[in-house]
Amino acid sequence: MGALFALIPFRDKLWAAGVIALVAFGWYEYVHLQHVGAAKQLAAEQAASKKVLAAANQNIMDLADLYQKQITAIQEQQNVQLKAAADSSADLAARLRVALAAGGKCPVLQGAPAAAPSEATGAGSIADAVAGLAAAAAHDNAIIQAERAERDALTGK
Repeated sequence: MGALFALIPFRDKLWAAGVIALVAFGWYEYVHLQHVGAAKQLAAEQAASKKVLAAANQNIMDLADLYQKQITAIQEQQNVQLKAAADSSADLAARLRVALAAGGKCPVLQGAPAAAPSEATGAGSIADAVAGLAAAAAHDNAIIQAERAERDALTGK
């Protein structure tokens, strides 16, 4: 084998070594550029992911702020409505107690005579209706207070 190799001129050996070196360098560059490209692509994808994640987190925070403002407005509106309902219920209960204490005088028609005693004691008498309304108003007021306490417990007030 050495004798055959000796028959090849030195110049051809030099050219063969150069070709082998160029092929090896080309393969090295090909692999190197693939690694560099992959690293650049990975860095670009990570940067884009960070931007998208930051935008999504900002959007979530903005929505959370908006929802908190809406919840606060709804709670304030509900507080006003509950207070008005409680005031109305208490006022109605007080008016009904006054009507009951009046002993049958008609609060709608001022000065109108009350029903005859025989009619006032029946199952459908005005006094029974007024007492039922007073009980209903007190019941509604108790429910409103219980709902308000439950809402305050849920919202942490």
